[in-house]
Amino acid sequence: MPKIQHFLTLAVLLSIALPALAQSADCPPSAIIAGQAPFSGVIASWVPGDGARALRPELATTYYLAFDGSNFTAGGAVSPDGRYYAVPNGVIQTNSSADVRYVVQELRVITTETVPRIAARVPWQASFPVGTRFATTQGIPVIQWLDGETFAFPSGSMNGEQVWQRVAPFSQPTTVEDFPAAAASPLSPDGRQGLRPDGLGWAIYEPSTGGETARLPRLSAAQTRVWSPDSAHLAAVVDSPDGTALALFSADGAPVADVQAAEPGQQVWNVRWSPDGARLAYALFDPETELNHLFIYDLTSGETQGTCIDLVTHPQALAWSPDSAQMALVADVGGEALWLFDPAAGTLQRLGNSSGGLLGWFDGQ
Repeated sequence: MPKIQHFLTLAVLLSIALPALAQSADCPPSAIIAGQAPFSGVIASWVPGDGARALRPELATTYYLAFDGSNFTAGGAVSPDGRYYAVPNGVIQTNSSADVRYVVQELRVITTETVPRIAARVPWQASFPVGTRFATTQGIPVIQWLDGETFAFPSGSMNGEQVWQRVAPFSQPTTVEDFPAAAASPLSPDGRQGLRPDGLGWAIYEPSTGGETARLPRLSAAQTRVWSPDSAHLAAVVDSPDGTALALFSADGAPVADVQAAEPGQQVWNVRWSPDGARLAYALFDPETELNHLFIYDLTSGETQGTCIDLVTHPQALAWSPDSAQMALVADVGGEALWLFDPAAGTLQRLGNSSGGLLGWFDGQ
C-alpha cells in the first residue's frame, strides 16, 4: 500500500511538472550580445512620480519630456509618428480625504526633440479623482491620439457630465469639438468600431450610428482589450471555466483563436500587437513564482513562440519597433534593464538602464 501511495504521489507531481518542463524545452535562452544596442527612432517611457522620458540613439541616456507634478504624466501619450508628447497640466486639489482631484487647466503638446519645447497649449477645464474609487471615472484618462495632428480628451467635472473632445492643437485657431466616440473602450484604429459594456457583457458597435454590430463573451475583470493596427482583429482577456484566457476575435465578434490560458491567480498582460498586425506579444505573470514570461503569437501560423525572457512586473514592459522586427523590453536578465530583443535571432542586447513603463517605440522624425 505504501508503494502504491508513493506511485500515485509521484504521478501527481509529474503531471504538474511536465507542462513546466515542456515549456522550458520550447524556451531556449536568448543569446546576449555585448555592447550598447544600435537602434533608430525614439523610445518613450514613463515612471510614476518622476515623469516621461525619451531615448534616442544619438544620446547615451534618456532625457525628460515632462516632469511629473503639474504635468499629470499618467495621462500623457506620444503621437503615432513619435514627434509629440501630449500631457494634461494643472493642479491637485484636496477637498477632503475622500475627494482629491486632478484639476486639468491646460493640455500641453511637447516635442520629443533632444531639447523638448512646448509646441501648443490648449486651455482646459476638467477634474478627475486621485486615489479614490468614489467617482464615475477611475483616475485620470489617457490622451488618445487620433492621428499625427489631433487627439481626444474629456472635459467636465468628475461629479458631473464628462464629454470627450477632439482637439486639433496646431490649427489656427485651435479647434475643439465634441467627440463622444472616444469613450468607446477602446475605439478601433480606423474609428469605425468601439466596445461598450452592458448588463449582458460587451458589445461591438458603430460609433457613427450607435448601433450594435456584434456581441462578445463576458470579458475578464482585467479588461485587456487591444485592436489590431488594421482594426480587423481584437485581442481580449476573457473568463474561462479554469481561470482566464487571452482570446482573439474578428471585427464582427467571431472567435478566431484561444491564444493563452491562464490559471486562477495568473495574469495575462503586456498585450501588444506588432505594427504590421502579424504578431501579438504578451506576458504571463504568475504571482506564486513571480515570473512574468514573454510569449509571441503568430497570427498566420497560429503558433506561439515561448521565450525565457522574464519581464519586470509592469503592464507596460514591452514595445514593438516601428518595423515590427524587434522589441524594446524592460526585463530582468541578470538585473533589471532596458533591452533590445530580436525574436527571429533570439538575441538580447542592452539599450540602457531600466526606464519604468514603455509608452512606445516610434519613428520620431
